[in-house]
Amino acid sequence: MSITSPPRLHRAAHDEERKVTWLELFYDLVYVATLIQLGNSLSEDVSLAGFLRFVVVFAPVWWAWTGMTFYLNRFVVDDLWHRLLIYLQIVAIFFLGISLEGAFGDLTTQFVLAYAAVRLVQVLLYVRTWKHVPATRPLTQRYVASYLAGIVLWVISAFAPMPYAAGLWLLALGIEIGTAIAPATRALVSTLPPDISHMRERYGIFVIIVLGESFIKTITYAAGTTVTLEMLVFGLVGVFAVFGLWWLYFHDINETSIREGSRPAFTWVYAHLPLTLGMTAFGVATKKLFQSLGEGHLKPDYIILFCGALVLYALAVALIEAATDQSDPRKQDRYRVTSRLGIAIAAGALAFFGRQLAPLPLMAIVAAVFLIVILIDVWPSLATGRRASAN
Repeated sequence: MSITSPPRLHRAAHDEERKVTWLELFYDLVYVATLIQLGNSLSEDVSLAGFLRFVVVFAPVWWAWTGMTFYLNRFVVDDLWHRLLIYLQIVAIFFLGISLEGAFGDLTTQFVLAYAAVRLVQVLLYVRTWKHVPATRPLTQRYVASYLAGIVLWVISAFAPMPYAAGLWLLALGIEIGTAIAPATRALVSTLPPDISHMRERYGIFVIIVLGESFIKTITYAAGTTVTLEMLVFGLVGVFAVFGLWWLYFHDINETSIREGSRPAFTWVYAHLPLTLGMTAFGVATKKLFQSLGEGHLKPDYIILFCGALVLYALAVALIEAATDQSDPRKQDRYRVTSRLGIAIAAGALAFFGRQLAPLPLMAIVAAVFLIVILIDVWPSLATGRRASAN
């Protein structure tokens, strides 16, 4: 690391392959700690209103992480000034995290200013690249303009009562996302394409860390508890359900590639918003199910949250599958998309028809659905293996 080393544009076709850096991993952990606090807030109120508040805050937080991910993907820089700016943003994320539980109450101003500080640091990073990487100035200017507009709306929201403040947050998010997916921006991105391998690794790492939250919440709650037979069986099927979430996203991720064109790439990226949102909500719902063991029927809000989280996750994975191609022609994409949609339909049906289920049967049904989908996924390979053995 040098004291001053100007950022440069990374070109995947010419430069050596990018690898996720230790600083990026540290940065991800800070964000995941923030998402854990978001999950805790949802855990305090799992009603529809509580879930909507969770979504309104979750989306901007995820968007800030995504914006930084694309910056680090497109530019190569690791000097002292860069690390100092990242440090300042991490400090802002820290204060953002401790403000989340009161984002709609007495900590609204603190939350708003922390988020505005996170975005302001990203603007400073782009201003630095604007100076040193002229080729990216048209794209950088669009990002900076939308980020500054968003920051202004966030600061204004600090002086507005609810629900108008939350409306300004969503408006700011809409401006930034709208700018990112606008045809003019997509045309510029096509001339400065991201490093797909690095991007997929970054999102994959983030997904696996967020997925671990399902364990963190339940283990934290159950720490020091004497294990009963019911808890043991619930743990077996519950961990398998989490394994099913992992399977849908990761089991053959190295055998897929994002389809050509800007639309599949944008679909792939933005599908990760409902995916990580659904995973976080699933972790909260799993803890609620565990807390309800031995109580007979579940509260309706718990069932709706649990099943709704699965619906979100499955639909997001279906979108990701639709935006990717399989390198193995035996694995037909339409079946993979259909099976993911099938999980969403099954989870939706459980939300309506499983109101009388206890925690263990509900989790067992979900685990059985995942088992069916896993068998569908591995069947082509099993059939090929049997034919090869017969020959």
